[in-house]
Parts: sequence; C-alpha cells; structure tokens
Amino acid sequence: MSLILPENSGTSQPEPAGTRSRLSWVDLVLLVVVLGALIALLACGVKLPEAVTIVGIAGLVSAELRRRFTQT
Repeated sequence: MSLILPENSGTSQPEPAGTRSRLSWVDLVLLVVVLGALIALLACGVKLPEAVTIVGIAGLVSAELRRRFTQT
C-alpha cells in the first residue's frame, strides 16, 4: 500500500503565525530532563526496557503538564 500525496499546484497558503511547530525553551528543557533521566537510569544499572518505560511515562506526564500550564 502506498500513500500518494497530491501535487503542489503552486497555490500554497502561508501558515498562521500561531501554529508553527517550533520548539520553545520549555520543550528543550523537558527534552534534556527526560533524556538525562534515561541516561541516569541506564548508568544506575536499570535494564533498557524498564528505563524506557519509566522515562516514557515521565515524558507523557511532563507533556501533559506542559500542555495544561501553557494553555490559555
């Protein structure tokens, strides 16, 4: 099965300024914290599947908290 995308007809519309998917400094801090936690867990001897599970859950929680705090 293949996904066929329509051709660009040259009438591209600019993106609204509020919908850009750029990373903010909060996103970068959360990313560093989550990846640092993964490295710390692996350095402490936690096996990879358990470390990924712990960090994955923590990442989901932090993403939800970020969404709630930054929501206007």
